[in-house]
Amino acid sequence: MTKVHLNVKNLRHCLDVNCMPNKALAEGLGISASYLSQLLNQRRTPSPMLRKKLMEVLKCEQFDELFVISDATQGEKTV
Repeated sequence: MTKVHLNVKNLRHCLDVNCMPNKALAEGLGISASYLSQLLNQRRTPSPMLRKKLMEVLKCEQFDELFVISDATQGEKTV
């Protein structure tokens, strides 16, 4: 099964560059701060719609800037 996880290190870098606190990101995405925390701690994976919103809010053009694709049979890889 393939899952898409946040690349937390790159996400935090984007937040720093944009001077955006987690709370502002959660508000911009229309999610709660606790749900964002679950994403950042990789307890949850972002839906396709949320991945699109993340890229828009953080002005990222490349999918692999923010996300890592993992395949249970092959381990993690960045696409």
